[in-house]
Amino acid sequence: HRYLCSGYVAIESSSKFEMSVIDSINIAWIYIQNNGATHAALRTRFFGAVGTPALLEGSGVQEETNQPIINITGRELVRTWSLLFQPLEVGDIKLTLMHNPIDMNWRIGDRIAVAPTEVRSEGEGQAFSITGFGNNNVVYLNRA
Repeated sequence: HRYLCSGYVAIESSSKFEMSVIDSINIAWIYIQNNGATHAALRTRFFGAVGTPALLEGSGVQEETNQPIINITGRELVRTWSLLFQPLEVGDIKLTLMHNPIDMNWRIGDRIAVAPTEVRSEGEGQAFSITGFGNNNVVYLNRA
């Protein structure tokens, strides 16, 4: 397993970030935590890239010549998110989605996150692992 945990990840100038998790034995997590760290350009709690403008030789024109590159390759997902068809209640071990999880290429063992579902919620999302699929877009869950 691969883990990258940070307050932020900044790929700058001509730097390159590459991660490949195409096959099923390569499992990776990128977790950006709120630890108070701040980047001058991109601010807090992010994964991103920022280039540095450089003068083109002899032109006096600024152009983004040293662009950073982020390349993350993984299993193709037709869709990475869906909406709940029915509310998820505390203690539920299944959820019903608006979209078919199998058509989206979701698999047993995948980790998903569910945002708070209460109106004006200031609560935190919940993480689950998929343990199975049922008819009518049902996804069975186990706490991650």
